[in-house]
Formats: sequence, structure tokens, C-alpha cells
Amino acid sequence: MAKARWALKACDLAGPARPAAISAVNAYGGLRRSNTRIVPLQWLHLGEHGERLLLEPAADATSFGPRVGRQSADEERVRIPAVCAWHLRDARISSASSSALVRYGVVAEGVPGQETRIDVTAGHLRGHGRKVAMVEVDEGADLEGGIFLGGNGSYNFYHWMCELLPKLQYLDEVDRRFSRLPLLVDRKAVEDPGFAAGLKLLAGERETIPIPADPLTRVRDLVYINSPNPATFNLKPGTKSRPGDAMVRRSSIDYWRAKAAGWRRDDAAESSPKRIFVARRENTMRTYNQVDVEAVLSERGFATVFMEGLSLPEQVRLFANADVIAGPMGAAWAHLMFVHAGVKCVSWMPAYGGATGFATLARAAGADLRYVLHDTAARSTAEMNELSYAVDPSAVARAADDLLAD
Repeated sequence: MAKARWALKACDLAGPARPAAISAVNAYGGLRRSNTRIVPLQWLHLGEHGERLLLEPAADATSFGPRVGRQSADEERVRIPAVCAWHLRDARISSASSSALVRYGVVAEGVPGQETRIDVTAGHLRGHGRKVAMVEVDEGADLEGGIFLGGNGSYNFYHWMCELLPKLQYLDEVDRRFSRLPLLVDRKAVEDPGFAAGLKLLAGERETIPIPADPLTRVRDLVYINSPNPATFNLKPGTKSRPGDAMVRRSSIDYWRAKAAGWRRDDAAESSPKRIFVARRENTMRTYNQVDVEAVLSERGFATVFMEGLSLPEQVRLFANADVIAGPMGAAWAHLMFVHAGVKCVSWMPAYGGATGFATLARAAGADLRYVLHDTAARSTAEMNELSYAVDPSAVARAADDLLAD
């Protein structure tokens, strides 16, 4: 693998000689007997990749960094790219990667303007530079056609709810152009009850085909819809987050709210807790001193809830009826799409950075979301999502008091 990564860097820096360098490395550079290849990389939003159907035009917007306490949040004006359905012929895909291997290389989805900072390594995409990518080519099943609804973080609730499922709002237009193709999804989309409930609500009885992360699935006629809400999956090590790493369209929130209107209404809304602390089960990754935080929040009238034990409609209803929400940075904040305007929220995050997606989603939804910082040993966004930590419960208590007083 070290040799392959050296070859990747050499090809990325080869300039005009890049095609010859790629050919030489694949033939003689120690990769010839493996399934690993170095191929050209093209970003989906920066090129022409065959037939394209415009679904929603590009839009100017503002992305936000996390608001710490009563400080003002950083802002960045962004241009959310147009949403398009791309027709890719004879493409190979992995459920875990927002990319497709085609005859001329890899086409990958990224965040516009952040191409030199992001790391979209996942699935068959084992690494990449600015112009080339390293791919693992293991052939799997063949399919005639489908609409790709997988990609980076397809196993993660936030990415599934905010970046992938909103693509279904364009399904009628896509069907008129490309006929009624099945949806190609990660296995978790049909096996996890929460994931499956969201898919069924938005796609109905549409044929759905689970595909694996490995090996690759070959699709003769693939329709790839870029996300209406692009966000970085990971940043390169040592790279700090910035507001423009995540973009949110209000139309996606409106789409979700309209579809889930029946879930949000509740005859027993008055009995739903108005202050909730979103806790985690003990066996989850990225543990922290939850018991200490729960104690100070309980003193302030917060009811502890575990999302894992609730159905998706129950989760939506819980957030929709809450007036104040507290919880660690994590995928459960995808439910900000369903909160009422003016809801107050407090969360905690590593001082290293991050949370731009949640901060921008909160602003779009009309929520007042504030953060408490805690120390971390993380030096990358990937580590930040894995390492355990401790947060000062008194700092959380002060933040909650400030929020309730405002």
C-alpha cells in the first residue's frame, strides 16, 4: 500500500506527463499483479460526463460555523451547485463511495471550492490527490440500470437524511427522462428500521436493490444525482473546518417537512417533553462523561431520551415538539429539519473544529444552536468522529442557563 500511495502522489504531480505516468505506474510500478489501479480523477461538478438533466439551478446561500456560547458565528457566502441527474454508462460503484469508476477514470462528488481540502476516500476509492485517484477494482454483480442512492456516509444517519434522501424530491423528473429505474442503496437502507422508514416514506413502493461496499457493482445505465446539500465527508489531516464545508438548501427541509407532516402532528403533543437531552447507549463509539452531563441537565428539567429505542416517526415527533434540545455533536442533529422555529439547542464539540453541517442546518431550520468546546486529541475529522473525550459539565450547565435566559 505504501508503494501505491507513493505512485499516487507521483502521478498527481506529473503535470502534462500525467497520462504517461499513470500508464507506466499501472504496468510497471508494482501494481500490475494487484487489483489496485491509478486512474484520472474528475470532480462531478467540474466536468461534462455524458447526458445531464438539470433538476434545480445553482443558488447563492450562506453557510455558518458553530456558534460558541453567545459569540457570533463565522459566515461564508457560498454558491450551492446545480442539482443534476447524470447518465453514466457502464459505471462501477460501491455503496460506500460518492464516486463512479467509468472508462476514463473516476468521477467523484465533492464540495465545490473545497477540492484541495477534502478527503472522499471510501469504498473502492482508496486514496486520491487533486487529479488522480487510487482505486481497488474487484468486480461484482452486473445490473442493467439504476439510480444511485449510496455514497460517502450512506451508513450514517445524518448523511442519509440530509444529503442522500433529499435527492428523491426530483424522482418524478428523473423518471420522465430515464424511465422508472430501481434505487441502488447501501444494505443498511433496507436492514435498519430507521433508515428503511425514511426511504419508504419518500420512495413508496419503488423497487430498491441493495448493493455492497465491496466488490464493485457494474451498472450499464447509471443515473447519478448529486446531493442538493453537499457537505465534506472528511478533511485532509491537519485541515481545519470552515463554514463553506457544508451547504443546505431550504427546499430540502421543506420537502422533508411536507412528507413527514403526519409524523410531526401529534394529538398527544402536550405530553411530549419540552426539554430533551439526547443521550447515547453505552456501547456506542466516541464515549464521553455522559452521566455527569445528564446530572446537570436533569436539574434543569431535561428529560433523557435515547433515539436508538424509538421509531423514526417517534424521533421526528420528539424533536418537532421540543422547545429546548441538548446533546453531543452527532447524527441525531439531522432531526433539526423537523424542529419549530425558535427552538433552543445546546451541544458540545471538539475544539479542533467541525459541526459546520449542523450549524448551517440549524440556521436554515430557524433553530438557535450553540456550542460548548471540549479538548480532544484528534488531529483530523476522521479521528474527531472516533476518539472518546470528556466535556466540562459545569460549562454545559452554564451554556444551558444562558440559552434559557435569552
